[in-house]
Amino acid sequence: MDEKSAPSIGGLDNSSSPSGAHFGIVDYVVFSGLLLVSALIGLYYGCSGGKQKTQGEWLAGNRDLAWLPTSLSLLASFISAITLLGTPSELYTAGVMYFYMSLTYFVVIPVSAWVFMPVFRRVNSLSAFVYIKRRYSNALSLVACALYLIQMILYMGIVLYSPALALNAVTGLSLEGSILAVSLVCIFYTVIGGMKAIIWTDALQTMVMILGMITIGIVGTIKLGGLSEVYQITKTGLHLEFDKLSLDPRTRHSGIDLMVGGIFTWMSIYSANQAQVQRYISVATKKDAQKAIFLNLPGLIFLMLISGYCGLLAYAKYSLCDPIKTGTIQKSDQILPYFVLDTFGGWPGFGGVFVSSIFSGSLSTISSGVNALAAVVLTNFIPDNLLSEEVRAKLGKVLAIVFGLLALGFAFLCKYLQSILQLALSLFGLLASPLLGLFTLGMTTRRSNNIGASVGYITSLLMQGVIYYGSQSIDYSAPKLILYDTNCGENIPLNETITQIKANQQIFGAYTEASDTSNLNILENSVFRLSYMWYGFIGFIWTIVVGYVTSIIVRLVSKNEKERIVDEELLWHFRDIFPSEDKSRYSYELPLGDVNS
Repeated sequence: MDEKSAPSIGGLDNSSSPSGAHFGIVDYVVFSGLLLVSALIGLYYGCSGGKQKTQGEWLAGNRDLAWLPTSLSLLASFISAITLLGTPSELYTAGVMYFYMSLTYFVVIPVSAWVFMPVFRRVNSLSAFVYIKRRYSNALSLVACALYLIQMILYMGIVLYSPALALNAVTGLSLEGSILAVSLVCIFYTVIGGMKAIIWTDALQTMVMILGMITIGIVGTIKLGGLSEVYQITKTGLHLEFDKLSLDPRTRHSGIDLMVGGIFTWMSIYSANQAQVQRYISVATKKDAQKAIFLNLPGLIFLMLISGYCGLLAYAKYSLCDPIKTGTIQKSDQILPYFVLDTFGGWPGFGGVFVSSIFSGSLSTISSGVNALAAVVLTNFIPDNLLSEEVRAKLGKVLAIVFGLLALGFAFLCKYLQSILQLALSLFGLLASPLLGLFTLGMTTRRSNNIGASVGYITSLLMQGVIYYGSQSIDYSAPKLILYDTNCGENIPLNETITQIKANQQIFGAYTEASDTSNLNILENSVFRLSYMWYGFIGFIWTIVVGYVTSIIVRLVSKNEKERIVDEELLWHFRDIFPSEDKSRYSYELPLGDVNS
């Protein structure tokens, strides 16, 4: 079909719409059902057991969480709606190179389970930042805490806003209404039910995400004529190319930068993020914590593959009629909602199932985030002996409400300040890798000290900020696959589709040309055009190298530093790989704050 007859989605002025491309009563019932069940889980745990009256129960489930739902919660915490919409978008527009990211999980998961988790359990605090306080200084710990609070509030706001915006444009689902409903329900069950409610709602939401994406994959494949047809169209359209292994760090996505950058991106999440560390501490034993982490390996890979495959399905359907070019949708992250409603429009309630699966990612991220931020404030800014367990639990709930409302406020702010989105997403990566480097420096070196670690961490943050700011000041467009709108008529046979794709490639080319109108010198050309995938690697390495070298220099000139002995509990040892725990030495009945303060 041509542009005039393209489907009308999200209020765009086209003359027709995909069958069922709106949110009906059944869809609202299904979506409301997910929110209701999540709220009821919170209500159940708020009225049962100890009724979340103590800090230990509310923040850590009395450190007796089952490993299987905890594993699903770990998986859900950072598989947000941004991931579920962004991965199909990436595969639709750029092909399967992004799948190289899944190889990084084979490094990230073992390192998290065998190196970082055992040390955090020995520290015996629900806050990861207490480690920095004990290893280095309270001042450095508070700086890292403050930056983490900012990072997570921005990220949670984006996690609320981005899927609501994409779904609003395609389904007509109210932008403000969906943001408000999801955030308020999430705050409710997090405050009422505590960590136990978060774990079980995350488990439910993970299953909804998985089942939703599986259904799209299976039924979408059948409706497009089978796996063979999808394969032939995507292969002809160069969407199955795995051979981009450029060593040029300015390449946006090559196999090399995806694997290297992916390791540090995901390690900053699984190894050094408060939300994940809090779960490692909350299960009963180190063995259970290791099982929970390792189960995430197949889970992460599967979600990456199935969500990416849905993007390939969308390309197979719109290979000759890209809805972005026709003006039917405005951005590539709307392609999956459009594909689902265009393909499943005659299925009552399936729009609700899809929206539920997307917003499940938001619910799990927000609930984990507000609980983690409350734990950080309680354990780092308020001394243990200042308030009772009961009062601390009440204060934690108030903090969770405040952080949830701040995230909600930023989500609404994003509506008016669009340019903040990319900045805030980048800040998440820019702030996380120096923090990962700081933890790694402390756990793997004996000679690092407070001055060296502080210099490494702070200069890394500054250097990352300069690179990011410089990257925004250039006008450069990397080559990407060309999408076509040369045949928007009726469905045509497979052979004719393939013939037309090849003809389009001959006429229009397969890739766009790189464009650059910036006046840069050689150094700026090299640094400011770095792929964003290298930011994590650079921040991590800079923190460790500068931190360690500075520490050595300080030790050479300071007598006190020469005599300082590092607590063995704060260092990683090879024996940490094994599941045994010396409970006679590391009591898990101690308070949840800084147990050595």
